[in-house]
Amino acid sequence: MNTPFDYLGDLLERLHKRSPIAGYLVGVLIAAGATYVIARLNQDGMSVPRVWSS
Repeated sequence: MNTPFDYLGDLLERLHKRSPIAGYLVGVLIAAGATYVIARLNQDGMSVPRVWSS
């Protein structure tokens, strides 16, 4: 069973074969977008549980 992450990984691999720099940049954009979404969801400090307690 394939997950959306499998398709995304295949897409990035194909892009990296065509242009390694473009593949790297798309990967960085995906990571930055995911970080932004998690930060927006956690504005109140309670939406995303902490992994480490400080």
